[in-house]
Amino acid sequence: MERMPATFALSGGEDYSGSPANDPNYGKLVMFSGDADFADGAHNLLNKESEIGRGGFGVVYRTFLRDGQAVAIKKLTVSSLIKSQEDFEREIKKLGKIRHSNLVALEGYYWTSSLQLLIYEYLSSGSLHKLLHDDNSKTVLSWPQRFKIIYGMAKGLAHLHQMNIIHYNLKSTNVLIDCSGEPKVGDFGLVKLLPMLEHCVLSSKIQSALGYMAPEFACRTVKITEKCDIYGFGILVLEVVTGKRPVEYMEDDVVVLCDMVRGALEEGKVEQCVDGRLLGNFAAEEAIPVIKLGLICASQVPSNRPDMAEVVNILELIQCPSEGLEELA
Repeated sequence: MERMPATFALSGGEDYSGSPANDPNYGKLVMFSGDADFADGAHNLLNKESEIGRGGFGVVYRTFLRDGQAVAIKKLTVSSLIKSQEDFEREIKKLGKIRHSNLVALEGYYWTSSLQLLIYEYLSSGSLHKLLHDDNSKTVLSWPQRFKIIYGMAKGLAHLHQMNIIHYNLKSTNVLIDCSGEPKVGDFGLVKLLPMLEHCVLSSKIQSALGYMAPEFACRTVKITEKCDIYGFGILVLEVVTGKRPVEYMEDDVVVLCDMVRGALEEGKVEQCVDGRLLGNFAAEEAIPVIKLGLICASQVPSNRPDMAEVVNILELIQCPSEGLEELA
């Protein structure tokens, strides 16, 4: 149940209580459940030491609620594009009602005309990108862990599409991992906060990660649909299986992951694409069909991509083999 809004200052002070709502230094804080208050002053919300990430929509900070619960706060950096307060709150409340084990929960928001914050659950294990690509990480994801991540991402995305929400900005930095290794897709639905702009303009402002963007973004006449998310999901699948970034810059070459894997499949060497850090310790009867599924999802032609409900079913068949896998042969 949504809590009554509170007011607190974020500019110049640390006082969260009792100030009039019409004071421009104070904003409206709404928590969808729990305590609508923070443990410390405003200086702890948005300082450099608390920063834990950056993306196309804004900067993310870690802070604590009064009850000791850690939360992640996204300071939106697209304020000049954001709709009116009424439209903003309507869209945020819709997103706040979405609950799924593979989606990052939106816990509340803060609004002033010049500053908007989104309050999310905090996941201490960090992003999928960090687990796959951080050179300082001693964690090497096992094959079962990778399959679990792919399957969980598929279920979370399928739930969004069932609710007619296009993620729009799917990438490994927007997939967080909880303490049990379950993936949670974050940053979904945020494009709804922006006014209707040409999708090419939106893509240049928001979709900052090279390699995940569906080719139809380059065509002004093509409608942006769930198929764009499915393309990004396909690239994510290949990233998880291979441990490689969607686009990698070598000394004298640029390697596009999707093209590399597709070429290996045509040469009958697709098994060699599996992350070498697994040292051959993976189930080929799962890994190869998963790679093929990733390539199908990342098809250049939108109509060739399966919908996410189909993807979930295919992954379940891969995990529990049956005749239904013939289409991936």
